[in-house]
Amino acid sequence: MGDKKSVQVGPKKYFLPEMYKKCYSQIYNFEARLDDLLLIGFPRSGTTLHSEMAWQIENGLDFETSEKVILTHRFPILDPKNPKLYHLNRSGNVSGIIGEMRQTIIKVANFLERALTEDQIEKLVDYLSIEKFKKNKSVNCEHLNDLGIASNEVTFIRSGKSGGWRKYFVGDLEREADEWIKENLKDTDLIFPED
Repeated sequence: MGDKKSVQVGPKKYFLPEMYKKCYSQIYNFEARLDDLLLIGFPRSGTTLHSEMAWQIENGLDFETSEKVILTHRFPILDPKNPKLYHLNRSGNVSGIIGEMRQTIIKVANFLERALTEDQIEKLVDYLSIEKFKKNKSVNCEHLNDLGIASNEVTFIRSGKSGGWRKYFVGDLEREADEWIKENLKDTDLIFPED
């Protein structure tokens, strides 16, 4: 499905981008520290937004550095994807937290034991708004175009609403994707939620 190169990894043959070959030893030999922050979520569930939010809170709302350094260099990810969501290698979603952004920022700051002023909260709400987030080059994965992983056809950050994949998977395409998933995951223990 698609023309991007990938590799199958491990005894369960998980699909990862071909660039995985360059960094597999770092991932395999990763040693967690007590102060590491691990963010775990399903694809298209707002992990990009939460990663940027947590990084900003941990780094005192350092918008200047975040503008210069892409998010994946500031907050590394390991992201196996649902094959049905393949096209989303080129698009994105920040799920339902958009409407509750202020409360989510406060919860994350409390979890990280970081005090934010009302002014800082408002700045972060504005910075993370879907309109600005879509245009933020450090999070919208434009650099993946140069690597051949994504294309300019669709942006990584799209509407901030879940279920956007349904717009693309209609009729025979959804049936073909379901058959492809069934065939290619039959020898794995991967189970993906529908939404």
